[in-house]
Amino acid sequence: MGRRPMLLLLALAGCTQPRAAPTVDAPAREKVITLIATAEVRGTPEPCGCQSDPLGDIARVATVLAEARKVGGALLVDAGGLRYGAEPQKPAEQGQAELKANFLEKAWHDLGAITGVGDEDLTTGTAALADQGRLAANLSPIPHPRLGKFVDVKPHALRDVDGIAVGVFGLVGIAPEGMQIADPVTIAEREVTALRSEGAKVIVLLLHAGRTEARRIARAVPGIAVIVAGDEVGEGAEAEQVGETIIVQPAAEAQKVARVELHLVAGQVSTALFDGIEGRAREVARLEKRLAETDATLAALARDRDADLAFVKTQAARRATLAADRDRLRAAPNTPPAGSYAIASLVPIRRRIPRDEKLAAAMKRLDADAGEWNRSHGEKVPVPSVKRGEARYVGIEECALCHEAPEKEWKTTVHARGWDELVKINKQWSFDCIKCHVTGYGQAGGSAMAHVDGLTSVQCEVCHGAGSLHADKPKKFHMKMPTEADCKGCHTRDHSDTFAFEAYLRDVLGPGHGAKRRAALGDGKTGHELRHAAVERAAGK
Repeated sequence: MGRRPMLLLLALAGCTQPRAAPTVDAPAREKVITLIATAEVRGTPEPCGCQSDPLGDIARVATVLAEARKVGGALLVDAGGLRYGAEPQKPAEQGQAELKANFLEKAWHDLGAITGVGDEDLTTGTAALADQGRLAANLSPIPHPRLGKFVDVKPHALRDVDGIAVGVFGLVGIAPEGMQIADPVTIAEREVTALRSEGAKVIVLLLHAGRTEARRIARAVPGIAVIVAGDEVGEGAEAEQVGETIIVQPAAEAQKVARVELHLVAGQVSTALFDGIEGRAREVARLEKRLAETDATLAALARDRDADLAFVKTQAARRATLAADRDRLRAAPNTPPAGSYAIASLVPIRRRIPRDEKLAAAMKRLDADAGEWNRSHGEKVPVPSVKRGEARYVGIEECALCHEAPEKEWKTTVHARGWDELVKINKQWSFDCIKCHVTGYGQAGGSAMAHVDGLTSVQCEVCHGAGSLHADKPKKFHMKMPTEADCKGCHTRDHSDTFAFEAYLRDVLGPGHGAKRRAALGDGKTGHELRHAAVERAAGK
């Protein structure tokens, strides 16, 4: 196999169809083994679709894996935290959470994944991990009255990946409630020895701990090719090399996967990292940012008559070093090493990556099953009742009896289509979505799961408060005026990345509905324009 496989899949992070890999011929004896790593998926098969550029979606991760398998052996590994979110589920939402957790277990099993154990997996005890083949070599179950009977997990697994024996073991950095862990370094030494004796040529550690612990283990235990640092991963981080070990950190909720390519020449494994075009481009961008910061500092010093000359010289020398490093990287040839090497990268899972059709269809069935479960159980739970003297939600039709012009203006906004957008994708009964697409959700006298009649979409009372008292005695009871804080209940960073209060106000105010306020806002950007521009950028247009 030639070196054309190198980074074929990184292209998926940047264009709709994979671009060609570097056209560098290589000896036919080269073999490529690719690891695709995830961690802390946290019961999230796909992201909220309200973002301009939503990251994540296991159907797209499946495509990344499939593309890697076209050019060599590939293995999906997960450092734990697959089943549930970081926070305990509310009782009403546990059914949906369990359906999604079990779906992810099956999806990872069908993709041939090897998965570790994270604290998020143990929210409801370990019974759910039985027969899943999870790995945690240093986890010892002990009796616990609340979490239930524990199930032993495996210490390691050996997998043939295109003729190369890949050994994988799991470790947990912090003991989950009701369990005990042995020292990770001691157990890592034992597992490396055991896997070597079983014939492993490449050893991977699925570590449910942070990068600091990953570095400690990498320095103390030789023989580990790759460590997936999988606890509190956040937005992920670029790979780093500690001795002969590559440490990777994917992002939570499968928003970014860590990808490691091992290019084996004559059957020899090397973890020496080769940056390639993409890696060098990232480093050049980082250096140019630091150069710009240094230039700004030097410019300020030049204007300061009292500037310390020694400090100025230090900054000038720093700039020269940064510039030399940048220029060296720019001039570096795009020629891989003559022998074996490795490439590591962080791959954003964006919409431009095609979805695996089979898995995408299964996810639609999951939506339907979860929705029906939520709706049928929600019917049995009444809406919280209002106390004497409190207002209840009356709905847009009641408001329109006196406020016809505002209703007419409201119908032109995206708020009026909020419910229909969920119905189109069959997520109207999802706990992940419903609360921000109906009026008065979870409020006394408002709406709840399966109880939304007359309160679908984002109506007047979402912004102005429950209106029954005002409807009965409009001169005595006045409606509140919304603030930016009211909007941010739903327009959060995770669900509305382009939100800007004044811009979004321009979309909902107009004739008959805050006309004076709309005029005062002027002709600046609208929320629609901000979102459209962001969507275009995400699409690469």
